[in-house]
Amino acid sequence: MIPVALILIPFIGGLAMLLLNKTANKAMAVGFSAINAIITIAAAYFYYTDLHLAMLDKQLNLIGLHVFFTLNESSNNLALAMVLLTNILFPIILLIADKQVKNEGAFFGLMLLIQAGLVGVFEAQDVISFYVFFEMGLVPAYFLVGLWGSGKDRANVAFQFFVYTLFGSLLMLVAIIYLIHQAGIGFHTDFGTLFKVARTLAHATQLKLALLFLIAFMIKMPMVPFHTWQPKAYLTAPTSVTMVLSALMAKMGLYGIIRFVMTALPSAYQTLQPYMITLAIVGIIYAAVIAIRQDNLKSLMAYSSISHLTLMAAGLFAFNLSGYQGAVLQMFNHGVIVVGLLYAVELIYRQTGTYKISELGGLAKTSPRLATCFLILLFAAVGLPLTNGFVGEFLLLKGIFQFHHAYSHMMALFAGLTIILGAVYMLRSYQYSMFGDTNAITAQTQDISLTQLLVWMPIILMVIVLGVFPNLFLNLIF
Repeated sequence: MIPVALILIPFIGGLAMLLLNKTANKAMAVGFSAINAIITIAAAYFYYTDLHLAMLDKQLNLIGLHVFFTLNESSNNLALAMVLLTNILFPIILLIADKQVKNEGAFFGLMLLIQAGLVGVFEAQDVISFYVFFEMGLVPAYFLVGLWGSGKDRANVAFQFFVYTLFGSLLMLVAIIYLIHQAGIGFHTDFGTLFKVARTLAHATQLKLALLFLIAFMIKMPMVPFHTWQPKAYLTAPTSVTMVLSALMAKMGLYGIIRFVMTALPSAYQTLQPYMITLAIVGIIYAAVIAIRQDNLKSLMAYSSISHLTLMAAGLFAFNLSGYQGAVLQMFNHGVIVVGLLYAVELIYRQTGTYKISELGGLAKTSPRLATCFLILLFAAVGLPLTNGFVGEFLLLKGIFQFHHAYSHMMALFAGLTIILGAVYMLRSYQYSMFGDTNAITAQTQDISLTQLLVWMPIILMVIVLGVFPNLFLNLIF
């Protein structure tokens, strides 16, 4: 039962590390996570080469309630892509995590529990297991931000993050309960049964349900205007936790839109299209402009993430093949890119003790390997051809351009500003941190070690390979 194993391995590993807090360590966490990565890559290879590796379902009869707990990647290629992203990136994220973290066992145990929850969300084929796994990552993330975050205000930031996301989850729970009630067939909660019922509901009812789901998922991404928790949480959290929030947990929101709104409520979805695309475009430009004004590298990455995730949402709401392909491809690519960028930010901080762009300068002279790796990831972030960021953004803009609306061409034009504005804030941050003269903070910095370079290599390899051969991913998923 490969899908079940992919949840149980990090879950059992996380619980074991929490129980063995003082004797558990980072290497154990990386080991558990790496096992998941190897299994997932092997499964994807067999699936890609059409060898039909069975991704078997697991059905549990819970206390006679007949809750179908179905985990089946083979019937959902999108799930396979997201599980692949999660399990490839997690060992890298754990390797990047600071060696000096306090209560090492507890920290890495909570991280593994988040990995188990993420895999569960993407594999779930019924609403109850989806909701349980959706919530499963919330509590560990709260403690990781509140206990291991930086700054005196970390407890308040963690509380704000918890309340925001819990509120969204409660709205989703209300919609789920209503759907189950409308189904009128007992407590069968598999997606197929409930979504069939959802499509028969009156248009007004579909609209109400779609709004409940959308608010929940827009908070999780986050998307303007439900984004206010995100910059503080990203800035306060340890960088490895920020990577999880941005590269992986944010994708739960986009995945939820596809599974619950596009699939289950098509009538409402089509009605909301022009409004959601307009809101997304406003969010793209707003977040990018705010990013230009940031002096803190982590804050810049936070607003950059909002802008790019919102562009993916706009592509989804275009409701055509190009927009959908671009969104799914960019969900994967953005995860890879943002982990690489945040690793650069973390390495700069470890060398200089600051995230402030205005306090940096001349790092390319003292750390040429760091500057080169950072530049490759920066090019991917701004969508340079032959990097993995290009094809996804091209398909997204093409999808918006093809949206059947009188102002679709104008919408695509404004959405395309994300490329120009993204180049402005990314190149600006690189210029002021890497070029110019060194100062008292940067003069004594050293270049990254061979070990740190090796950790970076899988990320850079994916950036280049998926940029040159995007069909490797597109053929797997589509």
